[in-house]
Amino acid sequence: MLQKEIPLESLNENVKSELLSTMRGWYLDQLKYIGINPIGDDSQPFFWAQDRPITIYILVVSMDSNGLTQLLCFAKRNNEEKSVLNVLNMIDKTSVFAFTHQTTDEQKVHYLLDNHLLDLTDPNEIITNSVRCLLNFDPTVLSLDSLKIFINNWVDDEYSNSKIKLNKQTTQSYTFSKQTFYIDKYNFPTIMNSINSDEFNTELSECLKAYENEWWFICATGLGTCLETLMALTIEKHGVEKPKNWPNDPTARDYLPILKKAPTNMTDRDKTRYSAAFMLRNSVDHHNTGRTAKQTCDMLMTSITSFYNEYYLLENSR
Repeated sequence: MLQKEIPLESLNENVKSELLSTMRGWYLDQLKYIGINPIGDDSQPFFWAQDRPITIYILVVSMDSNGLTQLLCFAKRNNEEKSVLNVLNMIDKTSVFAFTHQTTDEQKVHYLLDNHLLDLTDPNEIITNSVRCLLNFDPTVLSLDSLKIFINNWVDDEYSNSKIKLNKQTTQSYTFSKQTFYIDKYNFPTIMNSINSDEFNTELSECLKAYENEWWFICATGLGTCLETLMALTIEKHGVEKPKNWPNDPTARDYLPILKKAPTNMTDRDKTRYSAAFMLRNSVDHHNTGRTAKQTCDMLMTSITSFYNEYYLLENSR
């Protein structure tokens, strides 16, 4: 079984094969989520709906001059007998202004090709809908959460860019009761009912409304606040000891250090991961492209779900 975070140094052929199989499963799950039959007529715009060989590239690249990194991911057709996974560390080659300030994910791929930093036998075989840049919290590992977002967004883009008209209606609701749960890939209905905090539920409901209306700046800002509120609720639930000079209006900068104490015992890696989530939140502004800002919101939603599962639900609370 794959680790949640896979060290790059452990990526042998067996691990790559298992990872490709896992990503293919995510692809099919996302098709089902949006109502597409992988073997039906509606599946034609979805390249990996049929189990055809592809090559997936995962490039660890520079994001900015502050040391943050990204995963630049894309798939391309191949003529091999089986699918291939290529993972490349390109941080040194991409730690330049000319790369980090390319405005779209596709332009970053073109930069690598134009400057002969990436050798592809036929760049025209790249599946455009699959090109995606994602925040990478730790350049030494691959996060399954990030890779799942890559696959889900690939399917979503294939759907959005196709001319399919499904005779289906999707019902969304952000008002949850203890008796009613709606299917949600981030498990927010269950989280909201479990925590049962008016403050947290109101904040998260407003974020989901902003997400639905594509108000990315508002959504990202609000999700950061939700994560801070969840940290505060976790500290209270588990009785984490606060220092005597605890501020009246604490923020993530105050929460993260004390979450390293018992009983939550947050690891240094997780502290870095959640710190990076707030750095990502702070990087969103009104001028971000829609795709970039949406990905930021997706990562923040994943961070909320992960924190809830890993720390709020700890069984060793006082």
